[in-house]
Amino acid sequence: MTKINHRTYQEQRQAYDKIRDVIAGEDRLKNAGSQYLPQPEGMTSTQYNRYVQGSSFYAVAERTLRGMVGSVTRNAPILE
Repeated sequence: MTKINHRTYQEQRQAYDKIRDVIAGEDRLKNAGSQYLPQPEGMTSTQYNRYVQGSSFYAVAERTLRGMVGSVTRNAPILE
């Protein structure tokens, strides 16, 4: 994804990847599967897939980021 090879980036890479996934939204998190939503013990793969697809994720991080960028750059707010 990035070509940064600085020591501090490598130390925090997992955190940065998690932030990118959360900002990307629900589909990215669902595609990551058990990385963010572990499979409960005794649950079959079919049940787990339905469990993941039935879960929901509120995109507060992405909306907060857009709001902060708008505040910093003084863009007019977009109301939805």
